[in-house]
Amino acid sequence: MKNLRQIFQDERSRESYVFNIAIGASIFLSTLFIVLETVPDLAAYKNTFFIADIVFTTLFLFEYILRIFYTPKRWKYIRSPLGLIDLLSFLPSLLIFVFPPLAGLQELRVLRVVRILRLLRLFRIYKLITLERQKDRGAGVLGLIRSVDMEIYFLAFISTVTISGTLMHLIESKVPGTEFTSIPQGMWFAIVTISTIGYGDLVPITPLGKIAASLTMIAGLILLALLISVVGKSAQTLLFGSPIEDEEKLLSNKLKN
Repeated sequence: MKNLRQIFQDERSRESYVFNIAIGASIFLSTLFIVLETVPDLAAYKNTFFIADIVFTTLFLFEYILRIFYTPKRWKYIRSPLGLIDLLSFLPSLLIFVFPPLAGLQELRVLRVVRILRLLRLFRIYKLITLERQKDRGAGVLGLIRSVDMEIYFLAFISTVTISGTLMHLIESKVPGTEFTSIPQGMWFAIVTISTIGYGDLVPITPLGKIAASLTMIAGLILLALLISVVGKSAQTLLFGSPIEDEEKLLSNKLKN
């Protein structure tokens, strides 16, 4: 009971750190299986994907129940965006298991991919814990901050590509003769669009598909701006040094004198 309380009430505890790593790995694997099960060539592994979904859904369900039970402000958590994302991480699959006829509803099955957004929160917790430990050791944290920021950016990029690819597959897969036959195909379109290459091998036809493609373009511009900011800071430090580090050295010399 005490360990469970530390996991959900003290994000900086070792127990919470290990638990969040395990949950993060589960989220990544479950999202990967959701993406792969849409590939026509992998239809033979349908039962494997189904069993894996049961396991991960059960895990996320119990985690959600425990988080509600041990979180001091439970109603605030339930109504918060993070709480809603946690709920969506297992609710679509749970509805399919409880009501089998819903399994044919593609929109509900694809909605499961939203669980990848949970990784952003876990990386934020990871950043806070890592920085605090570095401070306790008396080590520099500037380089670490930039390293973690790059990891968070990469995760945000993957999340954007996955969600955009899922939307494109969901919208365009109903068009006869479509090239968006799977989520990976949609992810390829998202990568080409975000990187502004635009091969033209995949083109949305439906109005909703074009809207989704436009949102992907806007997301790409935002990600590009973030990348310039993150990489720019690292390049500035590499070429000219860090003003903060210079101030720290100056203050240290004054204290010694």
